[in-house]
Amino acid sequence: MCDGEVALLREIGSRRAALERRLDEPGRAALGRLLARPELAARRREPELPAPLDGLEGEAREELSDLVRLEQARRLEAARSTQLGLRELRQLVLRDLEALMNAPN
Repeated sequence: MCDGEVALLREIGSRRAALERRLDEPGRAALGRLLARPELAARRREPELPAPLDGLEGEAREELSDLVRLEQARRLEAARSTQLGLRELRQLVLRDLEALMNAPN
């Protein structure tokens, strides 16, 4: 996990805790389901909100929007770090294959 992901996770945890203090139990459950949606990573716009969350207004609504954007950024950062890992793995495999092909039998 890179520093960017760690910082995002901390910020998400902090913002989520603050928002959950404003919500009742059904609202907290809906928030968990919203943030767990697989399609959240692909969306650029704000997703449709489930019933307990769609009534949020003002500061609570802004906190929710910020939390969703942070979760989207976290998923994007995780995908990028995985892609870099795959590039590095490919380079290492090619290096090892080259060494094996040049090794005496």
